[in-house]
Amino acid sequence: MPESSAEEAARRAERLRHEVKELKLEYGGKVLGQVTLSIRLAAYPEHGTTAEDLLKEADQGLYHAKSAGRDQVIVADAKHGAFVR
Repeated sequence: MPESSAEEAARRAERLRHEVKELKLEYGGKVLGQVTLSIRLAAYPEHGTTAEDLLKEADQGLYHAKSAGRDQVIVADAKHGAFVR
């Protein structure tokens, strides 16, 4: 999201995650189970200076989100390389 701070992007991602969770989906006349969403945010230049670096950060964070229970928004911590919600 060009021109957005990491904090604003995280707020928007959290709203999206919540809205996806509230969806009631049907397929073939049957109600599907709840859909969840995990999002990893990496921002330029805090978390990388190239598209490749940012994609790598985001990808690694998604594995972390999945192993930490899924259905969450995670933002990189530029100082420690840790993942924070």
